[in-house]
Amino acid sequence: MTPIPHPIPMTAASRALTLATIFFLSSLAGLAGFAEIIPNTSAEESGSWPPNHIVISEILVSASGADYNGTDWNEDGDIGSYSDQFIEIWNPTNQTFDVSDWWIDDIEDGGSAPCSVGWNTSLGPDERLVFFRSDTDIELDYWDGDTVNLKTPDGTLIDSISYMGSDSWWDNSYIRNASNNGALYKLSPPTPGWEEGAQKPVTKIDFGRCYTPRDQYHNGAYVLTGRVVTMNDINDVYNNGSILIRDGEIEAVWATGSPPLGVNLTDVPVHHTGGTIYPGLIDMHNHMHYNTAPLWEMESHLSDNQRSDFDGYNNRYEWKNHPDYSNEVTRVKTALHSGPYWNMETQAMKYVEMKEVVGGTTAAQGGPSTGDESFDSILLRNIEYWNWGKDEIHTKVTELESDYIGNHIKTGNASGELDAWFLHLAEGVDESSRAEFDILTQNDLLVGELIVIHGTGLGQPEFSAMGDVGASLVWSPLSNLLLYGDTTDVATAKAEGVNIAISPDWSPSGAKSPLHELKIADYWDEQMLGDVFSNYEMVEMVTSNSADAMKWDEHVGRINPGMAADLLVTTSFNEDPYRNLIDAVDPDVKLTIMGGLPLFGDTDLMTALNGDDWEEVTIPAPSWSSRDDWTKGIDVTFLGVSEGAQSWESIVDDLTMAMRFNRTEMWDYFGDSFDNYSDFSDMFISGSYGSLDAVPLDPIFTMGDDRYFRVISGSVSANNQLSWSNLETMWYNGQDRVELDWPAGTPFYYSPNGGVSGGSGLGDGEGSASWDCPFNTQLCENSVVVENCPTNVTDCGAEIVVYCNPNGDGSNDCVDYIAECYYSWAFAGNDILCNYVMQEIDDSKVICPFGDDTLCGQIEQNCPNVGTANMQTCAEPITDYCTNASADSGCLELTDICDAPTPSEYQKFCASFVQDDTTSGGDERLPLPCNPGSTVLPDDENCDQCVCQADHTWLCDDGGCDQTNGVEDADGKSSFSGTTIGLGLIITLVLVLLGVSQLANNDEENPWEKDAVILDDISDSADVSDVSDVSAFDSMAIDSEDSGSEDEEDTDAPDDEIDDNTPAVPALPPMGPPPSDD
Repeated sequence: MTPIPHPIPMTAASRALTLATIFFLSSLAGLAGFAEIIPNTSAEESGSWPPNHIVISEILVSASGADYNGTDWNEDGDIGSYSDQFIEIWNPTNQTFDVSDWWIDDIEDGGSAPCSVGWNTSLGPDERLVFFRSDTDIELDYWDGDTVNLKTPDGTLIDSISYMGSDSWWDNSYIRNASNNGALYKLSPPTPGWEEGAQKPVTKIDFGRCYTPRDQYHNGAYVLTGRVVTMNDINDVYNNGSILIRDGEIEAVWATGSPPLGVNLTDVPVHHTGGTIYPGLIDMHNHMHYNTAPLWEMESHLSDNQRSDFDGYNNRYEWKNHPDYSNEVTRVKTALHSGPYWNMETQAMKYVEMKEVVGGTTAAQGGPSTGDESFDSILLRNIEYWNWGKDEIHTKVTELESDYIGNHIKTGNASGELDAWFLHLAEGVDESSRAEFDILTQNDLLVGELIVIHGTGLGQPEFSAMGDVGASLVWSPLSNLLLYGDTTDVATAKAEGVNIAISPDWSPSGAKSPLHELKIADYWDEQMLGDVFSNYEMVEMVTSNSADAMKWDEHVGRINPGMAADLLVTTSFNEDPYRNLIDAVDPDVKLTIMGGLPLFGDTDLMTALNGDDWEEVTIPAPSWSSRDDWTKGIDVTFLGVSEGAQSWESIVDDLTMAMRFNRTEMWDYFGDSFDNYSDFSDMFISGSYGSLDAVPLDPIFTMGDDRYFRVISGSVSANNQLSWSNLETMWYNGQDRVELDWPAGTPFYYSPNGGVSGGSGLGDGEGSASWDCPFNTQLCENSVVVENCPTNVTDCGAEIVVYCNPNGDGSNDCVDYIAECYYSWAFAGNDILCNYVMQEIDDSKVICPFGDDTLCGQIEQNCPNVGTANMQTCAEPITDYCTNASADSGCLELTDICDAPTPSEYQKFCASFVQDDTTSGGDERLPLPCNPGSTVLPDDENCDQCVCQADHTWLCDDGGCDQTNGVEDADGKSSFSGTTIGLGLIITLVLVLLGVSQLANNDEENPWEKDAVILDDISDSADVSDVSDVSAFDSMAIDSEDSGSEDEEDTDAPDDEIDDNTPAVPALPPMGPPPSDD
């Protein structure tokens, strides 16, 4: 059909409101092609047929397949409902309408994802347009019935058709009866694209194009800055680093101010997180579908032969017989997930995945045995499902039988196709648990891809065998301690070379995510193992070790170009970035990003990255604390997947209601799954589920979860060897953090003893016995260095010179050290050790950062150790050079040094590094461009907090003085641009709307204040709803005279059916599909 322009008459009020709406929505989302929706007052009376607007005229639900002589209605070669279900719309008026960007959907806010009609689509008088399932991906539900909705781009309902479950007949469509006021009736054969009684057109039917939103995939680019912890090596940290994220992947990583060659930052926004950026955490073992239930507050029911030496059970086959296990754990999951009952698997899985997301997790193992796009394609990466173009990960949860063959494991290992085999093994502390390993070896199943879950009963011989083949271990200390009173011998596993990961197991006996399980592991390591694991090794166990174990090391677990943008950003409160993560708790999570999509974080960062597409969620302060709660942002809505419009509020409400297990509510909700109330009663009142009582929905946050700490501190088995009574006060006490931030160019050094320096680690010439050696172990453990650095400048410096000379053994650590020393030597002059090294090192001009040998010679001659009187002689040549070579790396770095707040040791030089500016009446600092991602934090004299954007200009906010003593607001806000812009938009909209209200007084009627009226049911077997006020629709009518072109294996979970039972949420936002060649 021919594209048509939009010459539409408007009232004064409608024009103003339309302009305001378009401006506001476009500003928020940058949406192209937003249709103008201008109402008028010429709506027809409700109930007239045909109406004066487009209607849904025919739908086909049940299309026979090829085996039953079905018809290929869309002529695509596929015959059956999966392709040939269709929705036809018809224009019964004498006008032409632009239907671009209109929404077609089934049951509102549930079922299939909605789709948006393609651009430049118009519908002329008496024309019909057919949308087939092969194009829309909208599945019309036979069993439960469904509703088809047609809406304008802003979500205004134009027409709706509903039909009952199990009502449609094969190859019978539902069609509107013009002689009976548009009531539905069945028609065979269907007439897609032509009028009933007419002949099928000779020419091809007009098929509509409809595009499902793809908001579950990241599209676009942005830069995050902060302390970047790559996990490539203990020293591979950028104190102020930048990460370019484009289309869901990491494109580049660099020290802020020094982007790699070829990196294009044109029009790319820069967001300074003010935090520490890690790879997203990986949960290597869980039972996700059980995790709506809270920590199991059980009283041990142990016979003498079941009691372990640690007052717990002996193995995993014993506690499953606990009398409360079914009602507290398994029946909760079954009643909540199963299709015949609450049928809330989608809501439940989104909820439990978000429990992981708020702790910085971006991938997890242990979802239901069969996934569904409503949850498995959003939020977390589900490890066992399809990832990276393959599905070669297997899981076995059930007992390893003595005759288990496992041919798929053996062949996968031999061919190299097997990525990982997650195997529950030796979960217990008795000999029978250990003996399961013997079955593994006897059946030739000990392979390098093996990932042993728990391994609690294993010892040195077993771990040695695992280490020999390169197998991995998943350690779940909290679950082990609660159930058995002891945990896996990870010290021996480490000594035998086993790769180890940390994961929480599940909510009934574990932490909510790896972030919180880290604290259990760290405390056990410190108190019981004597600090076998360093802070860095602890963090490896939730990031890189996990990725290595399942051959995902090219995709996640580290921060490198080409890897997935799965990231966690936390508050920076510890100089040691690894201790920083171990100690981080819920409020410290500033941002969780999966595949480039921000899912959770500080409200200012969520606004900057997501606009208004997030909901507010509260982290409760400890009940015994007097401090305020924290507010965060959460995004769980993705219109590109089925049931993707479910809001977080509705998910929580649904699950809270369902887990009350109120029998009246249950009968009302799913009583039709039973033949009668007696059958329902036989199961849920007097039968096996009769004792199922209310179970609280497990909170997504550990902070403020009284039950969590009560269960752990009160467990006899968990406290048998080590008291956990102070777990909450150690980590979850709600105290504010003193946050750290580093200017661009600040190097990072990590000493072998765990000491960390945010700078060079060098003193002011007086020396320091606690010097943090900034070089690698080879030099730092040199006895001369240990005994002399930094106080004995001559002996210490001599070793550094030998190491860092061009012929020495130094590498990148020398480059960083010499670079910092160069500036200190040339422009500060107060670091004696640096001065010594710079004077003694061969060919010092080689490390001069400026791209001009003459200038480097002048600096060497004029700058080192000069006093205030001679500083101008040092600075003038540099000022002259940088005025004409502002992009020189040395000029950029020097500008960063001199940007406020200027480090005290450089103030004399920076005061002379100026340029005469006649327009200002005095000397001003040389206006060199800033480096993208650089920051200027507030000080006492300057309230501006600034972030350098991609175009080398500063974006500043004067709200910095609102902070007190350098401590952030309770919600951890650090980014400001989104809030500032949002406030400006709101003020602008309010001003425009004030004008609208005044203009509206001049109109006879304001149709925008009128609610849509839906007709009552008009058929026993179907419901048809028309919008009586169709003014919004009429406003899009196009004057035809002006027409023209306008440019698994085994799991412990049954395969529950998945169905659609979802609550209502706000209307769909205006968004449009990409242009199409069709």
